[in-house]
Amino acid sequence: MKKHLFATLLLSTLTLPVCAQGIYVFADFERNKIEVDAVDASLDDSDNGYGIGLGYTLNNHFAIEVAYRDLLSIEESRVYEDYEYHTNTDISAIQASLVASYPLNGSVSVYGRLGVGRINADSRVYASTWFDSTGESESNSETKALFGIGGRYAITEQFGLRAEYSRFAEIEDTTISSLSLAVDYHF
Repeated sequence: MKKHLFATLLLSTLTLPVCAQGIYVFADFERNKIEVDAVDASLDDSDNGYGIGLGYTLNNHFAIEVAYRDLLSIEESRVYEDYEYHTNTDISAIQASLVASYPLNGSVSVYGRLGVGRINADSRVYASTWFDSTGESESNSETKALFGIGGRYAITEQFGLRAEYSRFAEIEDTTISSLSLAVDYHF
């Protein structure tokens, strides 16, 4: 029994690099923008964010990726004579996408992204007067399509730099877009 267990562990260890072939990880720094153009409200705000993800190369032209993205944090405060109002909204997304790339030469490639993202918005509202204070929180989620275009420069066979513009489909009167710089590592 111990011989079988040892042989299974040894074979698993030897096949691990084969299983990891095609897998890559990435991390990015983003400049994200939200635009709201509704009848009763408008907003045009930008914030820094980040993303981390995992990808799998299917062949020379296609890959699939999943990622978590911390998109925006929007704060607003208003102070009147006897009234204060504060809001804070954090927006994040989990996304899955198909990436189609086209190599221009041995180091540079361009790509397009098409996928879907689950966008989460967590809002907190705090209001106070001379006599009373209240606070409440709310969470909303929407699943929307996303698309992007970008380019990748291969520094080495394993490391690369990417630049990308991506955008989620409009949520009611709200548009979220992103410009990102990323580093990736292919196993």
